[in-house]
Amino acid sequence: MKVEERMKGSVPWKFYLRFFTGPGSIKAILMFIFITLAQLTRVFSDWWLGEWGSNSLDLMSNTYIIVYSGISVAVGILILLKGYFFASFIVASSKVIQKMLITTLLHTPLTWFDVTPTGRIIARATKDQDDLDNNLSFNVQFSAQNLLVLFSSILIISVATPAYLIVAVISLAAYYKIISLYMNSSRELKRLEANSRAPLIGHIS
Repeated sequence: MKVEERMKGSVPWKFYLRFFTGPGSIKAILMFIFITLAQLTRVFSDWWLGEWGSNSLDLMSNTYIIVYSGISVAVGILILLKGYFFASFIVASSKVIQKMLITTLLHTPLTWFDVTPTGRIIARATKDQDDLDNNLSFNVQFSAQNLLVLFSSILIISVATPAYLIVAVISLAAYYKIISLYMNSSRELKRLEANSRAPLIGHIS
């Protein structure tokens, strides 16, 4: 039997690039565009509320209400479009990856199945596929949204208080260091879990 290999170090960016530039690449690009537009609209909404509170534009209350309602509707539509293209991207990518996996397995020589544990094959076709379909895609989407929220918040605060930029740079550097330490341990634990899952599945099957 072949010993299952375990990668070391960080995951190369080319793997992420291949995933998001695959069959659903256009939908993935549109998804990120609508995430960005939705966040920009939210920032504009916060700015409009500030102007409404101070009445610095010297407009009637009905005008503020109408504009704010329009902004809220626009945010909802953009979020809906983002969700649609995200779901379409996931379905398109999953179909192609699953088809490639099954095609490869069906054309693999029988000698390979003699030296490869059954649990490893099942794990690749089930849990690992689920990680690609759900965990990776949702995590990338949430990361993109949170990064936009973070940078837009820093931008808004910095416009009001320029001195905050110093605190923001220091905080970002410290956060990057902490998250790097966390990612190293989290990544290795995930790999150990994946390696230990195959023998268990093989035993049950």
